[in-house]
Amino acid sequence: MKELNLLVENYFSPALGATDILRLVEQVMNEVSQPKELGKPFEYVVVQVAREFAAANPLDGGDYEKAKVGGLKNAKGQVIADWRNARFGGKKGKTLEQLAVELYDMASKATDSRGVPIFSQEDFQTAKVTDIGKQKYGGGSTKVEIKSDIQFGDKTISLKLPGDVQAGSSEGVTQAEQLSIVLDYHINNAKNKVAEYEAERLKALLETSKTAILKLAEKSFLGSGRQRMFSDEIAALKAGEKPSALVQAYIKEGIMDATATYLDDRYYFDADAASEKIGAKVNEIFQSNDKLWRKLVHELLSGAIGFAEIPGAEAQFILNPEHLFDLSDDKTIDIYADAIELRVALKGGRAIGIKSIDDIRKPQKPDGKKGKKYKSAASPSYRWDIKANLLERAIAKEKAKADALIRQLAALTFAATKPGSPIQMREEESQEQSLDLGNMFDRAYDDIMIGIVNNFEEELKDSPIEQS
Repeated sequence: MKELNLLVENYFSPALGATDILRLVEQVMNEVSQPKELGKPFEYVVVQVAREFAAANPLDGGDYEKAKVGGLKNAKGQVIADWRNARFGGKKGKTLEQLAVELYDMASKATDSRGVPIFSQEDFQTAKVTDIGKQKYGGGSTKVEIKSDIQFGDKTISLKLPGDVQAGSSEGVTQAEQLSIVLDYHINNAKNKVAEYEAERLKALLETSKTAILKLAEKSFLGSGRQRMFSDEIAALKAGEKPSALVQAYIKEGIMDATATYLDDRYYFDADAASEKIGAKVNEIFQSNDKLWRKLVHELLSGAIGFAEIPGAEAQFILNPEHLFDLSDDKTIDIYADAIELRVALKGGRAIGIKSIDDIRKPQKPDGKKGKKYKSAASPSYRWDIKANLLERAIAKEKAKADALIRQLAALTFAATKPGSPIQMREEESQEQSLDLGNMFDRAYDDIMIGIVNNFEEELKDSPIEQS
């Protein structure tokens, strides 16, 4: 908000001319109307755009107003929030409206393996943002974000922006619960029941992993954001200004010194080391077993097991401006299984566990009420990242497989139908109403060839339809 500061400082001075003042006002208003996080605004823009292109009325009230044409205006008619024109990817990036139009264009043309449109006109006309809020996952202890972001008709969708995005994010307790639910589901529903020894081995490994996850979850760390704030205050201290009570408390407790150097390693968070340690334990269980890993990937994307009893919480499709994936399609899981990585990161908003620090309150408010206590530390969370480059590589691999099947099918079809082939001879015999039953070998070979061709056709029908 440097433009706002400059505007305030120079408003009553000749430093800025009228044109400069108007330019700064425009910049400030533009900043006010643009949201910092684009995930949620994108949901509302997509819904409004889908309804608009399907000739349905836009939705009114709440955040829907910010995603209407022209944005949300105050009583004076001034735009105070315009989500459609928020840009993804910086000043030269596309607006959310442009991305939403691309998404609608792609989704409206998407068909399933039978050639039937995935979404109907009525689906788009009844588009809405999923409104059931956080829910308890698998009957667990805490409420978490559901997997469905928007709905086209009765079809629930996990909506993503382009680039690297998250398949899931949770704190330690919820992450441990999710891994347990997936493993139990895998063991209890395996077609060829998992051997008792193997089941016990996996459960024992999971208990070890859960112990590590929960132990780490109990700790409080200082994240990079808090470190930057302290460094800024230390710079002010050097300039002769008095640091905040919070910084003074950290120095007094010996956690950091007057140069913002950390003295107590217990509060230092090494993201790479944590990710490697926890990731290795999780991968030992899940990625060592292809079926189990695929089940975890499906659950991370859909929430089908944990939200089975909550209508609308499970995601049936993944949709972004570049791709549409059906989560019931095995090929979708093949693709995402190669594109998801586990990362341990910090999530802000936790007490550090030292009374002299945790009791410090923020400056008193104008109304005389005491400010809230600082949550100066952060807790570890588990992020399952969908890496854009890995996703594109996995898509390319599946396309190559599909292309190879098409070539093989074409070759088999040509070989099977050319003059003198078993299929061609059989067709001629049928036309002549031949009752020759002597050459049973040729007929058996003929049936096998037809079966191979049919199998290839079925595989092609099941291959993912990826719209770009």
